[in-house]
Formats: sequence, structure tokens, C-alpha cells
Amino acid sequence: MKRKKLYIGIFISIGLIMFLIILGNSLIGSLNHAKLDGKSAPVPTIKLNGSSIDHIYENFCWNEDCSQIKHNPPSIPTTDVKSGDHIEISWGKFKKNPNKVILYNIMTGETIIYHLKDTDIEIVVPKQANPYQYDVLFQWYIGNGNELRGESSLSFKVKAS
Repeated sequence: MKRKKLYIGIFISIGLIMFLIILGNSLIGSLNHAKLDGKSAPVPTIKLNGSSIDHIYENFCWNEDCSQIKHNPPSIPTTDVKSGDHIEISWGKFKKNPNKVILYNIMTGETIIYHLKDTDIEIVVPKQANPYQYDVLFQWYIGNGNELRGESSLSFKVKAS
């Protein structure tokens, strides 16, 4: 009788361990297969002194593996601006803010990275008359924060007069 109880106890313990392993794997799997809301990345706003500005917005990937996506900034028209003008890019009304926003000045190579707490970028147009093309890359990560699942870009070009 003791042997029967021992076998039943071992069987129950093994069953409980298997259940916990399966439950843990399914929870981890659901984290890794989490989805971002919507069918595409939300569109940010861009304003020059409160008015709209020429730009190109591209959605590269959404709810798929974005790690292999390569992005080449597009050719876009130049907007004439004055030195000291303010350009504001906002994503504050997104349902889910991007985890990372990268502002890249294509002409100078300068890169600035913004993190989740930031919801606006403000650029003051420099005094130089050279044209500046900017590319703003929005990135959304899921799971433990290292799986890129959404990426989009906003590009614009300005020239101070």
C-alpha cells in the first residue's frame, strides 16, 4: 500500500511539474508573440512654426520581424525656412508610444536618440544656409524589449534663407 501511495505521489508531482513547464512556456510564448495595436504604425505630426511642412512618412513593418528591414532616406523637396524657426515633431497622441525615436541629420551625421518618456522633438533651424535633411525613425519593441516589431520613418528637408 505504501508503494502504491509513493507511485501516486510521484505521478502527481511529475504531472504538476509538466503542467508548470507547459504553462510557463505558453506565457513566454505569448510575450514573444505579442502584437502591436492596429494594422500599421501611427502617423506622427510635423509642424513648422505651427503650420504643416513637406515631408514623407513611410511605414516599414508592423507586427512582424523588423530586424532585417533596411531603410534608405527618400529624396524629398526642400522647404524654405528662416534661421531660428521651430520644427516640432510629435507622437504624443499615439496609443502606444514608440520605445525609441532616432533623429538623424543626414547631412551632418548627427544622431540623437529619444526614449519612451519623450513625446516631442523640437528642432531650431540653424543659421547656416546649407540644406539639412532629417530622418526620424520610430521603433516599437515587444517581449523583453529586444524584439523590433514596428518601424516607421518621417523624412523632411529644410534650407534656411
